[in-house]
Amino acid sequence: MNTTQFLSTVLGDDGFYCVCGIRTKDNKLVQKFYSSIDSVNDSALNFDHEGYDAYFGLGTFVEDTNRKAENVSQMRAFFLDIDCGEGKPYPDKAHGIVALQGFCKKLSLPIPTLVVDSGRGLHVYWTLVDPCTKQAWLPVATRLKMACTENGFEVDPAVTSDMARILRVPGTHNFKSTPPSEVKVLGGINAKVTLEEFSALLPHEGLIPTLQEREYTKEDRENAKNLLNNNL
Repeated sequence: MNTTQFLSTVLGDDGFYCVCGIRTKDNKLVQKFYSSIDSVNDSALNFDHEGYDAYFGLGTFVEDTNRKAENVSQMRAFFLDIDCGEGKPYPDKAHGIVALQGFCKKLSLPIPTLVVDSGRGLHVYWTLVDPCTKQAWLPVATRLKMACTENGFEVDPAVTSDMARILRVPGTHNFKSTPPSEVKVLGGINAKVTLEEFSALLPHEGLIPTLQEREYTKEDRENAKNLLNNNL
């Protein structure tokens, strides 16, 4: 699988795409936005050639100005970051894979669509058949995060429900390793899932409902004026 195929599988089709280059030796961060996946691919490979760790944003963005959650337009995947190695939750990637398989079996989750060797760990993706809004995505991602915690599956908790998250681009290198290690997709592409079927497999108990964003209407504004004695 080439990089463009990977990105096309995990990213939405509406909005701007973000690619980031991080170079540790001089603490340099470069962030760029593009309107096409081909451009993201080219930029990531250029970053890699220049010695940057190359990352991509998991969401698409309404404006090409910032990579913040409030600017997210679409999400198309649920994802996990499994840290492996000395001092990490799993001593190596083989143990990380075994833990992933056990977690999926316990919850009857489908086989992940993609698993990426990030060089020093694993990135796991369940890709949706159709992109969804961030409002539809967040409650399900939050439940996935809690399911991992409640079942002792040690993934990076900061990643799973972060719609502005960046992860490594396959086809590039992890320059934190010496020598740099290859970032690559393990195996092929497995089936995508629908939002409804994936959500139905995750536990609901004990969760605090996530408030959903919506636009204020003219009626809302009039009600607010009345409550505040017209001192809006």
